[in-house]
Amino acid sequence: LDTPLAFDPAAFCRACKKCAKTCPGKAISLSEDEAEWQVNHENCYNRWRSLGTDCGICLVNCPFTHGMADVNNIEMSLKAYEERFGIRPYSKDMPSVLKGKK
Repeated sequence: LDTPLAFDPAAFCRACKKCAKTCPGKAISLSEDEAEWQVNHENCYNRWRSLGTDCGICLVNCPFTHGMADVNNIEMSLKAYEERFGIRPYSKDMPSVLKGKK
C-alpha cells in the first residue's frame, strides 16, 4: 500500500516557480491566488504548435524531476539546483530538423 507523503510539495512549488518562469508559452500562472499547477492549456498547446513538437520545458526545469526538492530546506535545495543546472536555455525558434515541414 502507498502511504501518504510526510510533506507538502505545494509549499516547495510556491517557493520555486521555475516551471512558470521558464514556460515559453506563459501557460503556467505565477499567481498566489490560483491553485498550484494551473496551466492555460490554450497557451501551452499554441506553443507546441509553434515549435512543431512537444515542449516539456516546465518539466526539464523542475527540481522534483531531478530528485532535488527538499521541502524541509527549500532555500538550500533551490540553491543547489541553480548551482547544478541554472536555468536551462531553450530556443524560441523551430528546431532545424523541423524547418520546412508542414
